[in-house]
Amino acid sequence: MKTRIVIILSIFSYLVLDGQSRERRSVFMDEIRPKVQAILGENFDVYVEEFDSTIGTRENPFYRYITDPYNTLKGCVFFQAKCTDAQVERSAVGIYRGGNIVWISDTIIAKDWLGFYSTEDLNNDGSVEIVTVWDWPSLRWGSLDIWIISWNGVSGRIVNDFEYVESYGKYCGAMSKLLSVPERIEIIDQNNDGIKEIRTCWPSDQYTYISVDRALVPTFPRVTYCWNGNLYTFCGVDNQVPANVFLPSNRMTVNVKFNLLKENDSLRYCYTFINDKMSEQSIAKITLIGVTQSYKTCQPYDWICWNSRYGHEGIFWLLPPRNPWIDQELRMVKPGETWSGFEVFSRNLPRIVKYYLQGYRTSPSDYASESITDEDLYLDMLSNSVSGFTVGAGDFPAPFIPLDFLDTLSSYTTQSSALGWIKEKQTADKYLTYF
Repeated sequence: MKTRIVIILSIFSYLVLDGQSRERRSVFMDEIRPKVQAILGENFDVYVEEFDSTIGTRENPFYRYITDPYNTLKGCVFFQAKCTDAQVERSAVGIYRGGNIVWISDTIIAKDWLGFYSTEDLNNDGSVEIVTVWDWPSLRWGSLDIWIISWNGVSGRIVNDFEYVESYGKYCGAMSKLLSVPERIEIIDQNNDGIKEIRTCWPSDQYTYISVDRALVPTFPRVTYCWNGNLYTFCGVDNQVPANVFLPSNRMTVNVKFNLLKENDSLRYCYTFINDKMSEQSIAKITLIGVTQSYKTCQPYDWICWNSRYGHEGIFWLLPPRNPWIDQELRMVKPGETWSGFEVFSRNLPRIVKYYLQGYRTSPSDYASESITDEDLYLDMLSNSVSGFTVGAGDFPAPFIPLDFLDTLSSYTTQSSALGWIKEKQTADKYLTYF
């Protein structure tokens, strides 16, 4: 009965909030419409989205997490001003704030605005790039145009390459040169330089009005667009990123803390992961190598643990892949966050083991001709991660030889000193005398 009440209340709350959002949207449209018509003419109508209602949510067609990295979107309303003349296919975009149109573009855009894809600083210039997606209603998402507006809190600028298609008519706006099919738009950082690229999957020719020279795109249908210092445009043949490339996953500074507790007849190995606020990625995968296979684990909500992956044994903490019910990015250890709750229960004694932490990135996929093997994935984890040493449950010596066991304890002390866990040489020497 309680479950039913919670579900009913949740649905009711959603409907109330959704109704409030529609009401606020209607109010903004009534406010902005006459101001737009005073600038562009009576034959323009507006469609709006309030940033305050979308920041920190995934309320958009692409289920992308919308952010406000520089606090410049707060109080702003994004709008499309579309010509209502049936013979004209042109729109402007703009920003409305505090009762005024702060910025409005020229009426250059064809197609209809579908929604935001992301709001982030793509080119590391201190402004936020508002990535928007557009479509022809008649094409039913067959080909999506990507238009990017750079916004510094005061003024905006369109920063994607585009062209007018002469054959379509003089009354039609421009087409973005950044095209994609749905669900294949990716923001990546192939050079690990903080300046993002946009990788898409080129639509079928029947849906496009712009052509691409396939001889210049060895990764076709994957097409990569780069920042050239002025706008996002085609990268060129040497900078096209294939679908099966391993993107950087080590752009983090992480502190790993360990605590060992005695619990009944076993030991409880407790791990805490601190992702520095200056890290550029969230921790998405946590691996311990060199541990015993005789253990049980506990992990934070939504995380899972595997005891083997890529054909190798270990402890592999991760979020379930491609699960529509789990918001993976929200459940990762984001920059500035500290997460505990990663625990291992084992009767086996401690030993020094290696950890590997991988940040969130677009996963390599097998759209190209080359396949990705488990060994490729394993080697990427070893070389493309933040790694270090911690303590984990080790296997008992078999057979158990007391002298070898004492040597193990001595080795543990020596390694602890080398790793800086034992700060003073005098302390390390004292421990060694016990063996």
